[in-house]
Amino acid sequence: MCAPAVIQHVATELSRRRFLQAAGAAAAALLLPWREASAQAAPAPSGRSLSFTHLADLTHTLTPHFPVFPSFDSPRLETRYTVERDGFYAREWIVAEHSGTHLDAPAHFVAGPDLWTADQIPLENLIAPLVVVSIEERAARDHDAQVTVDDLIAWERQHGPIPQGAA
Repeated sequence: MCAPAVIQHVATELSRRRFLQAAGAAAAALLLPWREASAQAAPAPSGRSLSFTHLADLTHTLTPHFPVFPSFDSPRLETRYTVERDGFYAREWIVAEHSGTHLDAPAHFVAGPDLWTADQIPLENLIAPLVVVSIEERAARDHDAQVTVDDLIAWERQHGPIPQGAA
């Protein structure tokens, strides 16, 4: 149970809509399924519906050894409270924004009033159909292998058109 001051702060600082958008974006990023694309093209982004046929846990446990951009410090996790001593467990995390794989917002590299920070990116921009074009066998022989146009054409011959807006 959170302290009353924390609950009050959240109630005044974080609207329900913004919370749901943030929670939805986080869930979508963590649970975005991959599946074989159908031969049908995906509907336009505004009319897209989601079908979760396979879930993939993309969790990577945050530790002090987590990769970070070279100019940042490694994550620091400090246990501040323990159940034995304080009646509850809590840690303080100090984590650089550029730790591990992360969402890189347009505002990281360009200045201006109309650029999005990560919390401003519309949720529908964070969800896309996923296509997996495997070059696993070629990559095992050639560590510099890259996906080519021929790989995409072969994939489409077998599975149908790659959906518009696919990742």
